[in-house]
Amino acid sequence: MKNRLAVTTLVCVSLFGQIESPSVLTQPEVERLEATVAKSPGDRGAQKLLAQNYAFFILGITSHDAFCQASGYDPAKAAGDVAKHARAILQETKLAVLAGEGGQELGWEV
Repeated sequence: MKNRLAVTTLVCVSLFGQIESPSVLTQPEVERLEATVAKSPGDRGAQKLLAQNYAFFILGITSHDAFCQASGYDPAKAAGDVAKHARAILQETKLAVLAGEGGQELGWEV
């Protein structure tokens, strides 16, 4: 039974790839990503990464562990200007991926 489970897990990882933790970006990196999304609003990958990082700023997350769980927290990050900006953007955005991914990440991390 254990061998069967191991094979099933291996097949699933092979089919779907490894679970990757989203990158926790710095403020300048988020600002560059905002510029990318502004220039190319159809870039879903950029929207997704930006939304995830907005959530990280809102929650004060500074890092993830190997299992995609928040492993670092900074209350100053959560209370900072970037977090306030992120809240405002997520509340007002008309970009579906940005709104959806931001909400999903906030739900996963809480």
